Amino acid sequence: MKKKRCDSFEFQTERTCISCEVTKPVAEFYSYAYTTTGGNRGVRYDSSCRDCARLDRICRYDSDASLERLRNLASRETPQVKQCRECKAIKPISEFYRHARAWDGHINCCIPCHKIKNAEGPAEKRRRAKTFRKHILKTRYGLTPEEYGQMRDAQGGACLICQCVSAETLCVDHCHDTGRVRGLLCRRCNLALGYVRESAAVARSLVSYIEGYC
Repeated sequence: MKKKRCDSFEFQTERTCISCEVTKPVAEFYSYAYTTTGGNRGVRYDSSCRDCARLDRICRYDSDASLERLRNLASRETPQVKQCRECKAIKPISEFYRHARAWDGHINCCIPCHKIKNAEGPAEKRRRAKTFRKHILKTRYGLTPEEYGQMRDAQGGACLICQCVSAETLCVDHCHDTGRVRGLLCRRCNLALGYVRESAAVARSLVSYIEGYC
């Protein structure tokens, strides 16, 4: 039997963004398909427009950036040309793949250079990943690879919270208000710290809740 398509969002032409409070066409919102428990299928749209969603992603991954500066960047018009980071050539913006986190909505290298990078061997990809990791440590946390290694050795390669030792790379935990690096955590503990909003009161309440029901 052919499934009935849910039309609750199918014929929506405009939508108001909850972030900028501007009514825009639905084409300006990210969409995704969904299926209800009854088997009906349809399309839904994000509550924030593409520009605001892109801005939120940048703020989430760039703790040192100011919100006002990012809003000014997001309000700029998309440039018609752009310089490729790899070949240094200035090309039309259509020669660059789209990217939601970039302020202009496009990646920094042109399509031909991007294809060349994807065709690189494992050794070259590992070299690029190591260089990118070094760049992130320095620009986001003010650490060198040597300082990161010293912190990891001082912790015995274990997470500061759960004390587990694994082969995965430990995350650098830092204060989002002051930027001060606090230690190295495993991915799960780093996420959990964010989920409790880095609040000791919320963490204690969570412990009391677990102890009361376990």
